[in-house]
Formats: sequence, C-alpha cells, structure tokens
Amino acid sequence: DLIEVWNSKHTNARHSITLYKADLSSKWYRSNTLAIQLGYYAHSKLDIKPSLGLVKTAYLVDNGKNIFSNSQYLHGVAIKLFPYPVKYHLLWAQERGTIPLYLWMPIPPNKDYISMGIIATHNQNEPSIQQVRCIPKKYVIPTKMKPKLIWKDSGTSGQAGSIWMINSLGLITVTNGHEQP
Repeated sequence: DLIEVWNSKHTNARHSITLYKADLSSKWYRSNTLAIQLGYYAHSKLDIKPSLGLVKTAYLVDNGKNIFSNSQYLHGVAIKLFPYPVKYHLLWAQERGTIPLYLWMPIPPNKDYISMGIIATHNQNEPSIQQVRCIPKKYVIPTKMKPKLIWKDSGTSGQAGSIWMINSLGLITVTNGHEQP
C-alpha cells in the first residue's frame, strides 16, 4: 500500500500533485521477505492513489525459509547489499501552503552504490538515514525512459521547481526550475 506524504493543496500551484512512499509495515508479503524503500512516488492527482501496478518496490527474499517463517538473515543481508545512505542533500523546498515540502537526495556510502530516487519531509531537518536504501551500481542498468514531468510549481511564487518520474520503478526526482533532469 502507499502512504501519502505531501500534496499541493493550498499552495496556489496551477497543477496538482500528491507524493507517496511505500508502506513497508504492510504484512501482505511473506515473512521470509523484506521490502526495500528506494525512494518516493508521485501522482498528478489529489485524493486519488496511483495504481499499485505503477509503483515498484524491491524485495529481498530468503528462499531458505518458507513463507511463514521469519528469516534471521534478511536484515543483515539488507544492510550489506542495500546500505542506508550516509546523509542527504537538500535539493528543493516549497514552503508555501499548509504543509511545507523539502525534497532530499540520499548520498550513497561510496562510489559502488547509487540512490534511485528522492524522499520528502515537512521540515528542514535532515531525515533519518533509515528512510531509504541505496543499491549496488552493478545491479542497475541505465534507464531508457525519458523523464516524465509530473508537476511544476507554477503559481506558488516560490523558488521554481518541478518533479519528474525518472525510471520504470516510478521513482521521482526534482529539478530547480522547470527543465528536464
């Protein structure tokens, strides 16, 4: 399932957007499976969640356990294979409206890892590193998808910014201005 993180209501933006993160606390998946948050998602509508088929989440599965048995290894493997970022870089902020928005890029632990998407918060405090994970570069192929504009902040009178879907996983990024990333 998805959890709403922010929406553009009350910002005076000419376009609508809702940001989501995957609900990793959901127990619909098996006990021998660990969901991996790689970034956040966006939908260009308010009050309508995107189809779950459009949202992709990575899963780490312990095939040595059956679906009803908890794995004692998953969390340790996840830390080594999908490490947390070492910190975040603030990319863009929207302080207009009822709830402010701050968009952050995870900084991988070293050059062998990348971050696949961004995350959002409601304040200027750097988020917890445990909000998202990085992925080994060797497991990633460059996207052939052309970035798709999801939202522009036109009408908000703040710093110009736009949100783009950047890969087939449905993950997003933000640019200062309205130019394609």
